[in-house]
Amino acid sequence: MEIIKFCDKDIIASYYKIDLEKYGSWLPYDPDFCIFSPEETILEPGYIVEYLYIVLSGDAYVCAPGDDGNELLHIFCREGDIFGNAEFFMEDHCFSLVKSLNECVCMRIHTKACRKQILADCRLLSILGYSLAHMLSSTARNNACNKFMPLDNRLASRILNVEKGGIYDKNLSYEAEYLGVSYRHLLRCLKYFVDENIISRQSKGIYRIENREALVTLKKNVESGIW
Repeated sequence: MEIIKFCDKDIIASYYKIDLEKYGSWLPYDPDFCIFSPEETILEPGYIVEYLYIVLSGDAYVCAPGDDGNELLHIFCREGDIFGNAEFFMEDHCFSLVKSLNECVCMRIHTKACRKQILADCRLLSILGYSLAHMLSSTARNNACNKFMPLDNRLASRILNVEKGGIYDKNLSYEAEYLGVSYRHLLRCLKYFVDENIISRQSKGIYRIENREALVTLKKNVESGIW
């Protein structure tokens, strides 16, 4: 982890193309920036959490490590997502394992130094509460979908939720964990989408959306089947 003091915020904002004005509620608490390398552990179970983190750039993921060494993936964290807030409210140790998926830039607040001020800050508390509700809803929805819905429906929904400019290029090993299927099962479903001209394979692990309407129809089946 590389730590950069907030006095270098303009360099960070320019290099990573981050609009820091969106995070004004965090600025009065003397935050600093953390740059995590790919696959770096940010928080782990039992860890005493003294910071609130918000993702500014890159991706992280939250999972539960099993006794057999496997990880049960709960949710991905992208720009604007927060972690450490549950531990802040409960004043407890970390519950889950949080790792960076790629180079991940976070802003963090040292809560031990300003806990009373944060608890009196209605604007920041509202943001933290909304983030907790969003993560709980997303985790519950993902678990329900993984249990009840076919993979083609769930994969269509996933592609539409994370694509950028019509490109789906996420790490397929982690996507398989997130969707609750084997890596081979995921590849078979992607091949089916390619064969049906719903997506096209650009290169290894990179796909382009060719028939967005078909994906939208499959995604609607997920939404109607869960809610």
